Amino acid sequence: MKLTWKRGDAKAHLYNDAGVEVWSAPVFNEVRTRPFDKPENERKLHLKKEVVTTQPTNGKPVAYMPHHFPAGNWKITGIFAHDESDTYLHPFFIATTAGCSVEKWELDATGGYDHGTGVMVNDSGYGLHSSSSRTTLGCIRIGKVNDSSDLEALVNIIRPVIDANKDVDLIITE
Repeated sequence: MKLTWKRGDAKAHLYNDAGVEVWSAPVFNEVRTRPFDKPENERKLHLKKEVVTTQPTNGKPVAYMPHHFPAGNWKITGIFAHDESDTYLHPFFIATTAGCSVEKWELDATGGYDHGTGVMVNDSGYGLHSSSSRTTLGCIRIGKVNDSSDLEALVNIIRPVIDANKDVDLIITE
């Protein structure tokens, strides 16, 4: 099974092993970062609440500026349920092997972003989910804000494949 999305396209597509499309839905990968094409969406400097840290596969988390889901060939590794109280990830987070290098940021005296260091560090934790937010920290949002029906449909199709220990490939292209 193969889930594909070309960056900039309005929809992602899931194909079965025979190459037949079995699901498609709107996807979004809008990330608040710096610089941003819309100044009102830029992640603010010098505010501690704006700081995001990496999810490294090894090592200590460090501050970085979020960016888009990395292009490449990845695997879907699991489906994790989230309670309704977690409006950002409810009802499911689809985990992947996706990861990339991101620039480490130094923090100011108040704990907010100060400046990029030029040092690159590993980040992981990129996945797919629905959300109450129009932006993500780099994950792909499936469906419209506060509408998890497309995500639930995807989970219903891929869960049996994952439970059978078969691969679900995720292909993200530019």
